[in-house]
Amino acid sequence: MSRSLPQASSTTLPARPAPALARALRDQRTTVARGLLDSSLSMDRWRLRRDTLAGNPQELLDLEFHAFVDYLGRYFATGDASFCDLYIGEKLKQLFDPATETTCGTDIRDDVLRDDREVYRRFAAQLDMPADRERLLATVDALHAVVAGRADRRLRVLFVGDCLFLDLAAFLAAPLLAEGVAIDPAFATSKAPGELRGRLRELGGQRFDLVFFSPFSYDFNAEYTRALHWKGAPGGRHGALRAVEAALVQVQATADLVAELFDCPIYIHNAANVVLEDCAAKRFAKHALTREVRRIAADRVDRWLRDYVAGVNARSFVHLFALDERALVGRYGEHALGAYFYHSPLQHPARLGQALAETYVDILCTHAHLVGRKVIACDLDNTLWDGVIGEGAVTPLPDRQRALLALKDKGVVLSISSKNDPANVSWAGNLLGAQDFVHAEISWQPKAAGVGRTADFLNLKTHDFVFLDDRRDERELMSAAHQGIHVVDATSARMWRRFDLWAQALEGAAATDRTRMYAERAQRQAFVRTETGAGDGADQALFAQLGLEVTLRDAQAGDLARVTELLNRTNQFNLLGTRTTAGEVDGWHRASTCRILLADARDRFGAMGVVGILVARDDGERVEIVAFVLSCRVFGYGIERALLNRVKRLAKSGRRALHGRYVPTGRNQPCADVYPRNGFLRQGDVWSWQDAVIAPDDGWLKVADATRGGDLAQSAREPACAL
Repeated sequence: MSRSLPQASSTTLPARPAPALARALRDQRTTVARGLLDSSLSMDRWRLRRDTLAGNPQELLDLEFHAFVDYLGRYFATGDASFCDLYIGEKLKQLFDPATETTCGTDIRDDVLRDDREVYRRFAAQLDMPADRERLLATVDALHAVVAGRADRRLRVLFVGDCLFLDLAAFLAAPLLAEGVAIDPAFATSKAPGELRGRLRELGGQRFDLVFFSPFSYDFNAEYTRALHWKGAPGGRHGALRAVEAALVQVQATADLVAELFDCPIYIHNAANVVLEDCAAKRFAKHALTREVRRIAADRVDRWLRDYVAGVNARSFVHLFALDERALVGRYGEHALGAYFYHSPLQHPARLGQALAETYVDILCTHAHLVGRKVIACDLDNTLWDGVIGEGAVTPLPDRQRALLALKDKGVVLSISSKNDPANVSWAGNLLGAQDFVHAEISWQPKAAGVGRTADFLNLKTHDFVFLDDRRDERELMSAAHQGIHVVDATSARMWRRFDLWAQALEGAAATDRTRMYAERAQRQAFVRTETGAGDGADQALFAQLGLEVTLRDAQAGDLARVTELLNRTNQFNLLGTRTTAGEVDGWHRASTCRILLADARDRFGAMGVVGILVARDDGERVEIVAFVLSCRVFGYGIERALLNRVKRLAKSGRRALHGRYVPTGRNQPCADVYPRNGFLRQGDVWSWQDAVIAPDDGWLKVADATRGGDLAQSAREPACAL
C-alpha cells in the first residue's frame, strides 16, 4: 500500500492557503517577474541573457522568471510548502553561474535578494488586506533566509544525467542548508553518448566528493525511452527487450568511464520507469498500457546494475553503489510519482524528484557529516534498548544494535556515554556486549565530560566523534561543549538509515580490528605507567620491555586501499594534512620516481598492522616527502624516526638532499617538531636534511628493513606491482 509523499522541508511556513494573495500574484505575474529579472542584472550571466534576447524579453520571462511568481502563487493557493522549496531551489539556480560552476559572491547574492524584496514590497503595497501584505513579506524573508544560509560543509558533486537533476536541485537546497550542507555542482548532461563521454573526460582531472549517474530517467537514454513508449516499441515485446539490451551497452560504456575517471563514491540509479504526465487520466492510461514492459525492463536493469556494481568493486575497490529508484514506487505508488508540480518549457518538477530528494539528502548528509568519523559515543537507555535500566525491564532494540555492529565491523569504534549506575548495566539479550565497546563512561557526571575523557583515552579529537542520544537536551549540551562533534537523535529513523548508508560507504570489512587495537593500546599504556609510576615519557628505556618491533617495507598492490584509508583518516600525525584518492595512491605506486614506505608494528600485546606511511618522490635534484602519517596508537615509540632514517638512506645513496614540509592544520600539532627533532634544518617553508650522519634508530625499537635496496629512483625503476 502506498503512503503519502514526503512533506516539504519548509515546515516553519504556514500551511494555510491565502487565496486572495494567490489571485493577486496571478494577475500581476508578468510585472513581478519583470522586477525579478531587473534584480538579477547585477550578475553578468543575466545581463548577457537579457542583451541576447533584447528583441524578445518575454521569452526570458517565460523561461526563467515567471516560475518564481507561479511557485509563490501556488503556495498561497494550496498551502503546500513544496512550492516554497521549489522557489528556494530555483533562486539558488538563478544565483549559480554555469560558466564558472560556482555560486555568485555573497555581495552579489545579497544585492539580488535585497532588490527582490523591494519588488515584493512594491507589489505588497498594492494589496488591500494588511494580513496579506504581512504574509507575503514574511514568506519572502523566510525563503531568502534559507537562500542566504551558511553551510558548514560543502560537497563537490558531479551529476551525470539530464532533467531529473534539475528537479532534484530544486528539492535539495532547503533541506541540505537546514543541516549545514551545500553542494557545488557540475553537470554532464548530453544525451549524445560521444558528447557525454567527452564532457566526462574534461571533468576527469577534477576532484569530486560524490558522483550521481541517472542513466534511465527522464528520456536520458533514447534506446531505453523507445523501449518503454506507450505506443509500443517497434517489434513488440521482443523489440522492447532488444532496445533495453542496446541501452545497457551504452550505459555500461559510460559507467565504465565514470568508474575509471572518479574514485569517489559513485551512485548509479536503477529505473523506476514512472510515466510522467500532467493529466491524471492520461497518466493512468499510459501506466496501464506499458505496465508489463516497464516491469520487465526494470527487472533487467536491476540485474545488470547489481552485477555491474559488484564486479567493478571486486576488481578495484568499493566505490560504486546502486541507488534504488524502484523502492520509491513501492513506497508511494507509481501514479503519484508521475504527477508534475508545475510544467513550463524549462521547469517541470515532478513528484518523483521530490521523493528521490529524500534519498539524496540522506546520502549527501551521510558523506558530509558521518563518513570519516572514527568513534560513536552511544547513550544506552532509550537508545540501545527501550526503557531505563535499573528502573524496570528494558527491551533491546536489535535493528539499532545491528546497525552499530555493521559500523564496528567496518572499523568505526564504539564507546559508551551514559548517565546511570554502571552496576545496573546488563547486556543479557542484546546483540551488543561490553566487548564491543572500546571505552565506557557510565556515571552520573555530565556526558560531555565523559566524551572528553574518551577522546583522551583514544588519543583522538572530538571532531572524530558522533554522539548518539535520545534526549535533545543532552545533544545540545554536547554540541555546546565540543565544537565539531556530530550529534545524532537516536529516535530518528532517518538517522538510522544514514548509519546504514555510512556502513555501506566504508571499504569492505575493516583490515584491522580497531576495538582490539585500542584495548591493546590501553594495556600498553597501563604497563608503562605501572613500571614507571608516571606517564609515557617518564622512562623510555622501559619501552624495550614492550618488545616493540617495526618492519619497514614497500607498499604492494594489496596495501593501497589501506594506504588511502590511513592517509585520509589520520589527523594528528599528518605532516601535510594529506587527503588523497585511490587514483593518486595508485599513481604513486606506479610512478618510477616514487616510493611508498610502510611501517608494520607489533609488541608483546599484539600486532598493530600498518601504523605509518611515508611517500617520497625523487624529482632528479632532491627527494621530497609528499605524505607522512603515523597512527595515534604509536605516538612516542620512535617509529617516525625509523621511517625518516630509511628515507634518509635512500636520499643519501642517490646523493640527493631530502626535503619535507609541515603544514599546520589546527589538528596536527603532535607532529610539529618531528623534522627539527630528526636533524632537519628550516629553509623558508621547507625542512631540509643534507647531513652525512644518520642518527641511530631508538634503542628500544627493533627495526627490520624489508624495503628494496638502492636509491629511490633506481629502486623505483624495478617493475611495479600490477593492480
